[in-house]
Amino acid sequence: MSGTYHSKNILFLAILFLMIVRPAFYQDQQPIASPVIDVSTDPVTDPIAARSLVKRTIKILAEKGIHLETRMDRIKVELRTREKMKQLVQVGEPGGHHRTRTVTQGDRTWVSDCTLTFLKGQREDVMMGVAAHELFHLWQSERGASKGWIRWIEGTANVAKYLVLVDIDNEKAQKSIQHMMEDRDPVYGKGFRKALKYYDKNGMKKYLEKVYKECGGKPK
Repeated sequence: MSGTYHSKNILFLAILFLMIVRPAFYQDQQPIASPVIDVSTDPVTDPIAARSLVKRTIKILAEKGIHLETRMDRIKVELRTREKMKQLVQVGEPGGHHRTRTVTQGDRTWVSDCTLTFLKGQREDVMMGVAAHELFHLWQSERGASKGWIRWIEGTANVAKYLVLVDIDNEKAQKSIQHMMEDRDPVYGKGFRKALKYYDKNGMKKYLEKVYKECGGKPK
């Protein structure tokens, strides 16, 4: 009787230890993050501040498993008025835009330079989500994976946006996520949810391999 009691105590303590010490994991053993990003709700009107926000977003995406190869000195960050943004963005709300120039030699493709343009005056938390979306397009360009099915090109960019917003603990970020979950747009809504479902089921490594396949790129 005492042996059984002793065994149960050991089992209980082992479970308690794992709950306290060991973090939860996704399928590919990446830690599940709780809302921890401390970001302001102030409007971004200074290009230097916008550039700093882009650097921060690159770091967050890397922590999620999305690694960019393009150096920051090859990335130009601009802020434009709504009128100027509408000239760049033909569809949807003109929050952000990316432009890249790539070089291909044999099987290797790399980005020679990239320009990220954002709507001037966006809140920091909003711009961080937009930056994640545009930076994933840069990630796609680095790998020659910016062709193919538009639902996967834009839907997966929205997954990157989601992965940043989900860690921002404020009402605006949560409303943005809710909109993405309910959006009926076949590309930015349904395409996003299909890509997110694949990520949730398979983890980051297999998810990125799927992006290669659907967007015409090659694994590196």
